[in-house]
Amino acid sequence: MAGIGFDLLRLWKQGSYQSLMRAYTLTTMMVSGPGLFIVVSLGIVCFFTLFSTLNYLIGYQFLSVVTYLLSSSMIVSALLQYTFTRFMNDQLFSRDFKQVSPNFIGILLLQLIISIFFSIPVVFYFFSEHSLILKLLLISNFIILCMIWMSVVVLTGIKAYRLIIWGFAIGYYVMIVVHLLWGRPDIRFLLLEFLLAQIILLFFLLYAILDYYPTNECIKFDFLKKENFYFTLVFSNFFYAIGFWVDKYLFWFNSDTGFLIFPPLRLSPLYDLPLFIAYISTIPASSVFLLQIEANFALKYPSFMQTIFQHKTLDEINAIRDELVLAGRGAVLSLFKTQTTMIIIMLLLACFLFSVLQILPIYLNLLFILLIAVGLNVILWGLLNILYYLTQYLHALYVSILFAVSNCLFTLITLHAGPYYFGYGYGFSVLLSIAFALIFINKDFKDLEYYTFMMAD
Repeated sequence: MAGIGFDLLRLWKQGSYQSLMRAYTLTTMMVSGPGLFIVVSLGIVCFFTLFSTLNYLIGYQFLSVVTYLLSSSMIVSALLQYTFTRFMNDQLFSRDFKQVSPNFIGILLLQLIISIFFSIPVVFYFFSEHSLILKLLLISNFIILCMIWMSVVVLTGIKAYRLIIWGFAIGYYVMIVVHLLWGRPDIRFLLLEFLLAQIILLFFLLYAILDYYPTNECIKFDFLKKENFYFTLVFSNFFYAIGFWVDKYLFWFNSDTGFLIFPPLRLSPLYDLPLFIAYISTIPASSVFLLQIEANFALKYPSFMQTIFQHKTLDEINAIRDELVLAGRGAVLSLFKTQTTMIIIMLLLACFLFSVLQILPIYLNLLFILLIAVGLNVILWGLLNILYYLTQYLHALYVSILFAVSNCLFTLITLHAGPYYFGYGYGFSVLLSIAFALIFINKDFKDLEYYTFMMAD
C-alpha cells in the first residue's frame, strides 16, 4: 500500500531540484490526471463539433449532458466508495489478498444494481420527450461512470495512481480518435463516443485490479457484513459529494442565473466559467498536500501504531506521536501557503486578462470570491483526509453534513440577495466547515494515544 509513498519519499530526500520536480509532477498527475484527461478530451471533441457544423448548440448540449452525468454518477457512487475502501485495506493489512478481487466484483454488482434502479426511472421521467436511443445512451453512460468511480477509488486505495492515469489516457485518446475519424454533429453520436471511452477505461481498470489480485473465487459480499460495513463512511462521503455539487445545481435551476441548454438540463455560464477557472488553481496545492501526506504523514502513522502494538516505552510513543502531529500540521500548512500563493497569482492574472478582453466586471468579482472559496475547499478536503487517516469517521461525517447543509442554505440566501453576493454562500459554508474540522482534528491529536490503545485492545 505504501509503495507510492516510499517512491515519493525517496525522490523528496534526494534534495535536488530535478527529484523534487519529479515528485511534484507525479503527485500532480495523481491529483488531477484523470480530471485533466476528461476536460482536455471533451474540449477537443467539442471544438471540432462546434467547427464542423453550423449548429453550435450541439457542442454546448453535449457538455451539459456530460456535466450532469459526471455530477450525478459521483454523488450516487459516493455511497459505497469509502466503506469498501476501508474493507479492502483491512484485507491488505491482514495480507488476505485473495479477498480483494471477489469482493470487488461483489461491490461492482451492487453498484450496478443501484445505478440501474436510480437511472431508469429518472431518465424515462425527465427525458420522456427524447428518443429511446438517447435514453439508453444516458442510462449506459451513467451506469458505466458509477462503476468507473468505484474502480478508481479501489485503485486509489491501493495507491495504483499510475494505472488510473494510463486508463484515463487510453480511454479518452480513443474517444478523440473516433471523433476525428467518424465524428458526426449529432448528440447521440457524441454520447456514443463518450460511452466507448468509458467502456475501454472500465475494462482497463477491471483488468488492472483483477490482475493485481488474482483469486480462484468469483464473487463475494463480505464487505456487507456488520463488522466490515461502516455507515459513517457511507454517509460522510455521500454528504461531501452533495455539498460539493449542491451550489452548482442551485445556480443551474435558478430562473435568474440558469439557462435551458438541453431540456430539461440547465447550466449557469455566469457561475460555471469562473468556478472552472478557480478549480484549475487548486492543482498545485492539492499536489503539495498529497506529497506531504503520502511521503511523510501516511508513513509515520503506521509507525506510531506499531510502537503501541509492540509495547514500546512511553518516551518512544510520545516521540513518534510528536513527529506524526508535526507531519499533519506541516501538510495542512503547506496546503494553505501554496493555495494562498495561487490565489494571489490568479487574481493578478485575472485583472490583466479581464481588462484586455473587456469582460464584464461582475465576472471578475465572482472570480475573486470563488478563487478564495475553492481554495478554502481544498483546505477542507485536506482536513477531511487527515480525519480519515486518523479513523475519526464520525467527526468526518459531522463536517460533511455541515458542509452540505450550510452550502445549500447559504447559497439560497445569496441567490436571493443578488449578483454581487454570488459565491459568498459557498465560501462561508466551507469556512464554517473548516473551523469545525480544525476543532475535531485538534481534539483527535490530543487523544491520539487513547484511541490507538483502544484499537490495540
